[in-house]
Order: sequence, then structure tokens, then C-alpha cells
Amino acid sequence: MTARNGLRLAIVAATLLVTPLRAQQVRVRSLTIARYVELVPLRLDSTGEFTAAARQGAAPLTQDLELSAWGFGVPGLRVYGLVRFRGALGSELVWPRSTDHLDALHAFLELERPSWRLRAGRQQRVSALGLYAFDGASAVWRVRPIVRLEAFAGRGLARGFLEPLSSDAIRALDPLRPDQGTLLFGATAWAAPAAAWSVSAAWQREILADRSGLVSERVALNARGAIGPRLALGASLDGDLAAGAVGRARLAASWRLNRGFVEVEAFRYRPVFDLRVTAPSVVG
Repeated sequence: MTARNGLRLAIVAATLLVTPLRAQQVRVRSLTIARYVELVPLRLDSTGEFTAAARQGAAPLTQDLELSAWGFGVPGLRVYGLVRFRGALGSELVWPRSTDHLDALHAFLELERPSWRLRAGRQQRVSALGLYAFDGASAVWRVRPIVRLEAFAGRGLARGFLEPLSSDAIRALDPLRPDQGTLLFGATAWAAPAAAWSVSAAWQREILADRSGLVSERVALNARGAIGPRLALGASLDGDLAAGAVGRARLAASWRLNRGFVEVEAFRYRPVFDLRVTAPSVVG
């Protein structure tokens, strides 16, 4: 084999090795947060008075690992995951959730096209109704550049814990919860009918896994926009359909001045809670 032929063979081999890697991309990010906290516990003595105990320290540690990979021969196909590791470095105190060492915050397979998107796996949704996590599927349709529709369904997870509602950990925190898990599903819509205006609506329902009871059902409406270069208006409303009550209502108007702005707001808030299912009831 001549030197020239050897060089050609090396170039072909390198091309075969490099070409697949150009189409595939993997992005990994890592975030480590460590803190040290000192607390002085209070204890109730025999006289009924609180006394300060010995100072105790806690060193909670969290490690987030994010991975995003795409380019598997299918345009728009992506794998995404965000995992959180927890622990404590020589803590004298039992820091909240430090014994829950691993959580998958996100873990889904996604297929994206210009007019739609599909996801399957563990997801977290943020809307006017709050932050909810579930294991299931979601779909987004972009009907026009100014209209977006979304639907989702799956197994509901406890907010803040990313655990099924039927798990022993959640039952220990809230013994009044049903023994079984829940199903979460809903839909959202967003539109921009005019250049300076946008409106959105969200509906969400959570039921027991065997469809024997309703846990929650909520709806939210939002609108915002501008009238001229100085006046901006906003309104929002969310309702608890299960309880037949308005949870939050807000009206706001702001007027831009030459230096600063003036804003007027009216706000009403009523806490919204999940239903306590104590007896089976048929869900339509």
C-alpha cells in the first residue's frame, strides 16, 4: 500500500466516523448547589416553657444533571432528561427531602414539526392554573402563527414531590388521600387576534385512577393588550368548577407617563383545594 493510498483510506475512515456524529448532538449540563445552615431548635420543658437546645448544622446538597440529545435520523426527534440528586454532607439535622436521593424532573421523548409537537414521558406544565407534573403524553398544534392549541393526559404526580399520589411517601404526609393514584388531563388555547392583544384559556381535570371520584376541575381565562401607545389593560380569572366558585380574579390598567407609569389594580383571591374523596361517586 502506497503512502497516498494509505492517506486516502485514512480520510475515508475518518469521514465514516465523523459523519454520523455531525448529525447527532448531545448537550449535557450540570449544576451543583451546596449550602450550610445552622438552626437552634426549641424544646418544650417540663414547666411548659420553650428553651433553646444545642445549635445544629445542616449541609444540604443538590446535583442537577440535564441531558438533551437529537439527530437520530428523524428530523425533530429529541430525547430530554433532567435528573436531580439530593444528599447532605455531614448534617446533624435531617434536612427536608435529603433522604429522597433521586428525582426525575423531566424525562421525555419529543417529536417536533413546524405545525405540531408530540411529547411522551415525564413532563411538567406551567399555566395560569399553576405547576403540575404528570407521566403521559402531550400534543401541541400550531393552527396559525397566532393560534396555539395543546392537550395532555397522564398519571398525576404530587406537586412538589414528583411521586404518584398513591405512593407510601405521599400517604404518610396526607393520610386522608385515597389509596389509588389519579389521572390528569386537560387542554389550553392561546391566540393573538391583534398585534397588541393576546388571550388564553386553560382547563384541567383530575380524577381517581378507577374513575370513581373527582379530585379537582379548574379553568382559567387571561387577556392582555394595549390601547394606543400609553394604555395597557389586563384581566384574569380562574374558577374551581368542582366547588362552583371563583378562585382568583384580577383587573389591571396602566398608563405610561413621560417618566414612569401609573397602575391601578383590583384583585380578589380565594384558595383552591382538592376535593376529599370519602365515598365513591360516578364521574361522567
